[in-house]
Amino acid sequence: MPIRPPAEILGPLLMERDRVIYSIAQTINLTFSAADVGCVDGAGEVDYLIYFFLEGLPALESQFRRIFQPYRIRPTISGIFCHQTPRVEPQPDSGLTPKQCELGDLLFLVTYGRRVYNNYLGNAFLVQAKRDSRQIHGTQQEYLYQVAEGFTYRSPSPLANQYRDFRECPYALWYWDFRDRGWTNALVDHWYTDGICARRRTYARAGWPFSLVLADLICGVAGRRVRATTDPHQQDWSKIVDDMIRHTARSTFHRQNAYVSRNRDPLRGEDAIRAVRNTGATNTPFLIRSSLGRIFSIFDSELHEIGMKLEHGSEHFEEETFKTEHAERFRATEPGSVSEPPRLGNARPYIPEGGDGGCSFVIMDFSRV
Repeated sequence: MPIRPPAEILGPLLMERDRVIYSIAQTINLTFSAADVGCVDGAGEVDYLIYFFLEGLPALESQFRRIFQPYRIRPTISGIFCHQTPRVEPQPDSGLTPKQCELGDLLFLVTYGRRVYNNYLGNAFLVQAKRDSRQIHGTQQEYLYQVAEGFTYRSPSPLANQYRDFRECPYALWYWDFRDRGWTNALVDHWYTDGICARRRTYARAGWPFSLVLADLICGVAGRRVRATTDPHQQDWSKIVDDMIRHTARSTFHRQNAYVSRNRDPLRGEDAIRAVRNTGATNTPFLIRSSLGRIFSIFDSELHEIGMKLEHGSEHFEEETFKTEHAERFRATEPGSVSEPPRLGNARPYIPEGGDGGCSFVIMDFSRV
């Protein structure tokens, strides 16, 4: 089950829950509509995620700060986006082929400025994005999220062959259904995405607005509690969350070509897609929205140190230098260019053999000031 936020934060969260839901819904609507316009031949699942990450998260943070400023609560949204995703083999064997599938597209973790009850970081859930979730029926992905007792990592290499347990993960595994509902009247969003709980008990199988699901995670109703852990022998949900955040942060720190977005106008969505083109290469850029130094201090000293170094890198990041170093990916962005923006579509490439890879995550922190 999830853990409740501290009382001094939970009260304002509940008071402003409707505005939080509305802000999330409008942000999804804006960024998904922008992806449709910005991608040639229509956006795919990865394109929507990139637009949401790099254009939506700054807008969402700004709205949250306006909402909670009177309560002296400061929301901060950080994260790392990488196109690739860990590959796993569900356990026990499903008999389906191929035997491997994606672990997930995006991990959401909500923290509250400090550990809760001394040892809990907050609440998290893992999302698999689908243009139409009905298409997963009978697949290995459905078996992993709805039936499997656990899984064994196949990639990235530092996690390969390690087992993790899924049996205590109700409300922690979700599909983010991107089906376009279209306009019904002037007050209804063009985009109305669903959150579908894979291991549900009381949540509806479909038709639950994703904006409401994410708000429930923030309020400590959806998702599953996450303990701080450094135990290499642990195999449960808290260890899975730690895997994704710690391993991705380590991988990002060792890359010299990550795009950092913080306290500046965000990279346009179509440029962000160019930044992650040719993702089969081992030096593929990651996208970072970074306030990770302070937030990682809630975890432990290792992550705090990595977060501070990423923060330092963000202070010295120069977008034009980044574009120059990756001129091939940005060759169509000069003034007067008539080249259409690229499209990444629905595919998540395999992490190359021996590669470090990573898993995209978003951390939403609500701290008293």
